[in-house]
This record gives sequence, C-alpha cells and structure tokens, in this order.
Amino acid sequence: MKKSIIYLFLTAIAASFCSLDAIHVKPLPLEERKAVMNIPGMCSIRPANRWDEAIVTGNGTLGASVFGQPYKDKVVFNHERLFRPLLDERPLPPEISEALPEVRRMMREGNTHHAQAYWREVMAEKGHTGIVMTPSYHPAYSMLVELEDASSVWDYLRSVDFMTGEAVVRYTNRDGKWISKTFVSRADNVIVQYYTSLDGRNFNVNLKLVDQDHNWREGMELIETTYDEEWMTAQATYNLTDRGYEGVTRVICDGGDVEVGEDSLKCVGVKSVLMLTRIEDHDDFANADLAAIQKDLAQLPTDYDTLFDAHVALHESAMGRVVINLDDSDERYMSSEELIELQAASKEIIPAFLQKMFNMGRYTLLSSSGRYPPPLTSIWNGDQGPPWSADWTLDTNLNQQIAGANTCALPEALYAYLGLIEEIAPSWEVNAQNIYGFRGHMSGIRTSVRENYNTHFHGFPSHCWTAGAAWLIYPLYEYYLVTGDKQYLEDRVLPLMEKTVLFYEDFLTEYDDNGNYLFVPSFSPENSEWQSMNSVQDIAAAKQAIRNLIEAYQDLGIKPERVKHLQGMLDKMPPYLINEEGALKEWAYPKYKDHYDHRHMAHRYPVWPAHELNWEEHPEEMQAMRVAIEKRLPQHWAGHGFVVRAFAAARTNYPELFYQYLYLLMRYDYIERNLITRHNPNWAPNTDVLCGLPGFVAEALLYSKPGVIELLPAWSTRLPSGSIDGLRTRTQATVESLEWDLEQKEITATIRSLKDQWVTIFVRQGIEEIESSAKMRSSEHGDFAREVYLKKGEPVKLTVSLEAATNDFPVNEPSFTLEQAEQIHAERLAKQNK
Repeated sequence: MKKSIIYLFLTAIAASFCSLDAIHVKPLPLEERKAVMNIPGMCSIRPANRWDEAIVTGNGTLGASVFGQPYKDKVVFNHERLFRPLLDERPLPPEISEALPEVRRMMREGNTHHAQAYWREVMAEKGHTGIVMTPSYHPAYSMLVELEDASSVWDYLRSVDFMTGEAVVRYTNRDGKWISKTFVSRADNVIVQYYTSLDGRNFNVNLKLVDQDHNWREGMELIETTYDEEWMTAQATYNLTDRGYEGVTRVICDGGDVEVGEDSLKCVGVKSVLMLTRIEDHDDFANADLAAIQKDLAQLPTDYDTLFDAHVALHESAMGRVVINLDDSDERYMSSEELIELQAASKEIIPAFLQKMFNMGRYTLLSSSGRYPPPLTSIWNGDQGPPWSADWTLDTNLNQQIAGANTCALPEALYAYLGLIEEIAPSWEVNAQNIYGFRGHMSGIRTSVRENYNTHFHGFPSHCWTAGAAWLIYPLYEYYLVTGDKQYLEDRVLPLMEKTVLFYEDFLTEYDDNGNYLFVPSFSPENSEWQSMNSVQDIAAAKQAIRNLIEAYQDLGIKPERVKHLQGMLDKMPPYLINEEGALKEWAYPKYKDHYDHRHMAHRYPVWPAHELNWEEHPEEMQAMRVAIEKRLPQHWAGHGFVVRAFAAARTNYPELFYQYLYLLMRYDYIERNLITRHNPNWAPNTDVLCGLPGFVAEALLYSKPGVIELLPAWSTRLPSGSIDGLRTRTQATVESLEWDLEQKEITATIRSLKDQWVTIFVRQGIEEIESSAKMRSSEHGDFAREVYLKKGEPVKLTVSLEAATNDFPVNEPSFTLEQAEQIHAERLAKQNK
C-alpha cells in the first residue's frame, strides 16, 4: 500500500493531465450532432480544464465529474457524506437561555446594542466565543485516464443525456474514432466508465487514483492506494475523528494484458475497458471492508449495456414525468458555449437555452438526491476548501433548491430532503432548549449532515432566527398537499410540525401595546438590523406553521380542542406594515427602516413559500409586496437573491419583474459551460439557481393551493409560447398538459385529479371564453375565474380564450433595471480585462 504524500508531485501530475496547450480540438459540426446527441440533453465542444467545467452525472449518493480530455482525462469522484471534520467533535449550542429575559427587556427599551453585548458576554461565559463553522464537503479522489497521444482531435463533443444520466465524450484522431461513456447507476450504486475505439482498434490506457488537488492544504487526509490486475482501491482516514472512506474500482479489460505498476495500472492492447467504482463512507473506519465491496462488484454484470439498462429504468421514468417544450429548432443542439455566447448577445431570453436550463435543473436535482438532497454544489465538488463549506445553508439556498421538487414531480428529491430533515431534527430540540430554554424545534442556519446544532452565531445573530424549522418543514407538508397521502402526513410529517409549533407556544409570551405577539428577538436574514424585533419572515413562518398544523389536524379529523387553541394564536399575530413609499416593510415594527440594497428578500415570505397573501383577501399587502420587489437592489449580484425575487414576482402576478430576474440569471455569467450555475457572476459553483429554476419557472406557468389552480400567473409576453406536461398542484391534481400562446391569447389545459373536487380556475389576463366538458359555474371572483368540477381520475380539458395577453395590475419602474444591469456588467468586464 502506497501513501500519496508529496503534494507538489500531485499538483504536477494533475497539471499535466489538465493541460490542453499541445492539443488542437475541433468540434463536431452542429448538423452532425443530431445523430449522436439526445434531447433533452446538453453538449460542450471543448474539454474541461477545471473541475467546475466538467460534465456531470450522479445518482444522489455518488457523483462523477468528467473532464473529457482526449488523452489525459480526469474524473472527480464524490460521495454525499464526505464532510471533513474541523474538530474532534461538534460542540452543542451554548446554554444561554438564562440571558433571554434581560435581552428582551433591553430590546423593548430600545437598547438593542446593549442586549447584543450582554448576550455575547453570557455566550463567552459558556465557552462560546465565536461562530463554529460546519465541516467541509470535499471530493473523495480523482481518477486519471491516460491514452496514447495522437495529436490533433476533430469531431469532438462531450454531452450529457438528461433522460439517462449518461455522460459521453467522443472524438476522432488519426487513429480513428473514440468514445468514453460514464454514468452513475441508481440500480447498482456504482460509477460505470467505459472507454473504447468505435473502429475496433486495440489501445493502451493507464489508470491512476490520486487526491484531488484543488485547494488541497497541508494536514488534509490523503488516500492510500493499491493496484492489481483487476482492482484499484483507495482509502482515507480523517485526522481528527474515527471517520474515513474507501473506494474500489473493478477494471474489466476486453483482451490484451494488464501491467501493474507501483502507483498505477496499465491495460495494454485492449479493445475496451469497463470500470465499476463504488465509494463508501464510515463513521468508524474500523468498519471499513474493501473485500466486501470487491465481492459485491464481482457479482455485477460486466456488460455495459446491461448495467446501463438497469439504471435507465429508474432514472428515465423520473425525468419523464415533466416535459417542457419551448423550442424545437436546431438551437437545441447548440453547445453550452454557443448558447452562452448567443444569450450574451441577445436582449431576449433564448428559448432553447431556457428549455435546456429547465431540464438541467431537474436533472441536477434528481442526480444529486440520494440519502440527502443537493448541498450548495450539488453532489459534484472538486474543491478541497469550497466556499461556505459547500454545506446545506438553510436560510434560502437549500430552500430554493428543493422548491420545485413537488410541483415538478421529483418525489425522489423530496424523500432525500425528508431524510436530511429527519436526521438533523433531533438537534433542533437541543437548540431550542439550550438557547431559549424552550420545548420544540429551532433549526440552525447551516448543516453538514449528522446534526444541525446551532453554533453559527456570535456577532452574526442566527440564534435570533426562529423561522428556520417552519420553512424547512413546509416542503414536506407540501408533498401531502400534492399527493393526499394521509399516512405519510401522520407518520412522517405531523410530529415535525407539532414540535415546530410547540416552540412558538413557548416563544410567543411577549406582547405589544395592542395585545399582539411581539417576536423578540428576531432576525431577517441576513439584513443589517441583525438582532431585531418582528421580522416579517419570522412572523410569516410562525403563521404558516400554525395554519398548516390546523389544516393537518382537520384533514386527519383529530384534536379539535387543539385546533381552537391554535386559531387563538393566529388571532394575536402582529399585522404587517407598509412604509411611506408603499412597500411592505421588512420588519413589522415602526422603528426599523428598510434596507433595499440586500441580496436576501426575507419579507417576501408571506407570498413565497407561504400562501398567506392573495389579491382577493389582501389587495393592499399584495400591491405593497410588488412595490417591495420593485425597490430591491442587487447587492453583490448574488444569484439566490434574484431567484427569490423571481418566486415573489410569480406569486404576485408580476410578469415584467419575473422576466427581468430570469433574464439576469440567464445572461450575466451565472452559467458555466457544463450548465452548473454560480453563486455570483463568474464565481463559486452553487446550484441554488440551477435547482431552483424549474421551481420558479413552474410557478410562473402554474400556481396552486388547495381548491385553487391559476394558469399562467406570471408568464411574460416576452417569453415563448409552448407547452409543459406533468406539473403537480397543491390540490391533489396533475396538469397533464398546459399549452399557451399569449400572442393568440389562448390557453389549453388538461387536468386529472386524485379526488372529486370543485376547484377555482384563475386566469388573471381575463377570461373571454372558456370551454370544457366538465361541470362549470361562475365564480364570486369575477370574469377572471371559474369554478370547475374535477372528477377523480378523469381528465378535464379546459380551452380558454383570454381578454388580454397580460394582467392589468399596476407596473412601476423598478429601482434596478436591465439597462442598469448591462452598464454594471460592462464595467465589471472592463475591470476584469485590466
């Protein structure tokens, strides 16, 4: 067993495998891509030079990032549970509840800074002197695949088939045509790699397992490797704990010989090479067992197609549940490089690009959902020290990533999310007890699985944020709204909901002068008032948690007395406030001023993710929310900030601003050429934008809540006509097809319900005429609504002629415009070029 210990040597090897300077690569022409590229999918016409340009495939547990270099290829391997410990054990949150009465007194008297200082003194007395960071998600290791250099390459293409998860690299050189294929099997939990000549030529290939070098630092664990004629293995143990991981690759050569070196394996004169890799993590590395993994891999088929078919049966059915059609032109076959360049030159969103990103978003969410949902980078990460530890950040990022799981028909992602929540929820009771002395659930703001102890506070006041558990549990309740599965609700979600509301019952004991609850302390992530009172997000999350629990009790027919008590709590909630500019205030407390230039927009919570405000019951608050969106400025250009505003624009029926935020994300360097998105333009791979995109696009096409379905609530006339099949609604019905043409003012929808029900169909553009074979009646809401009867299991087709192409809600000039965005972008490019 050989230990990799010389970092500079590793870096030199990695650099040699990443260099393309000596290779001329000519792409496969567009017309010829149609014969080899499947739609929906993506392609790229240049190999990757960095890990964050690699094309990706995964099954949620394992991930593979393929550089696609012709002669010196590299594949980065990930496992969803590999988080590098920063301490020998994670500390519990400090027991600081004794400070709460005095903190509340000071804050009510207006001495917030004194309250903060006092609380920090108590923290220090309890041994908490600063933020304790989360363990960092890191790559397992990389595989280097070296073939004989045959100089120039032409007809090059690397591609990913979204329907199968297969990543393919193909090219031609003087020795003929070559192809490599990679997928991560959902059926067998292995990374499958296959290299061969399409002309039947024999070839040599050298294989080597190495530590992934990007941001590697002295003191980090290194893999130990072994090689023999059929196996390559890697093992690593962490320095601070008993944890570790191991990986095994079975190498199956068709013909030829195998030469075993000290630190590599060479296949000589082979027709093809098939590799099967499995990586396992161990909380106690004493349980590591390479032989057991080898035994499992030895029993798998050695035929690529057999392995592939077993995987596709699972992956394809999930991807096929929702089908979007915005474009059927040849632009669908354009490479990511070409589409990014085309979008950069256009004042309009490119339909083929938007369609591809919608599908890439669902593909990424599915491929990164295993035991857990996707962290910040999804399952793929080649950085040993990624920003924010590449963990799960719970105050907007993960929330956006999972937002479309239910409506976009990916229960695999929802159940992965449930797995994470159930694993970390016991920590929430410790947080509530230690920080506040209360019962119930209080989430932390970041987690790296295994626990979610809230230690990410000191000057940063995440210990004052009480909205977390309510927001995190809502997608689980939403799944019940979509499916009507009462057993799931009662067994899996109701206990979480009850403990979340239990915290609020203990927390809400302070009142304002009007007899309403006072949320003290409070926090509006991550805006500058820091420790505050009556954050709208905290209020709205509490109301949502209580309302949903009431609905759950009523649907299950249980606890009527408890329902009365909870309804009484809702009656004491403080009202939202509107500022002098007509915008909904971020804090429902007069002394706080709004700070518009901030990436978060936490006070949109009553419209998203909650369904609290609507035009029929709260027209003033809805208009104030639209003004609040108009006023928001683009602090740091954080992508997640534009995503949350797109959700809010969709929920407030604002197609103009929905388009603006979608355009910003499509146009201004948020998309890498492997279609993974970034946190900021040209910086930090983060998939909150990518995984969130299907969710907010779906919201602009279809809104729903129990008893309500709204068609095209925020689709802009600047966006293409098209169709989408398979969206789920929160009233136990599937919109099997939705077709629209706003230029012709036509919408057609086919809806199939899981139960007999009357639903109100809203079309805010106005209904000139509506046809259906189902029973239908007028609505109290006027000409833009009808009540339609959905009979269980029977498709109901609606054909709607619109009065107008858009709604008639007032539109104001936003504080941040697309013209300003273009100017700022140009200045940023000029600065970079210097």
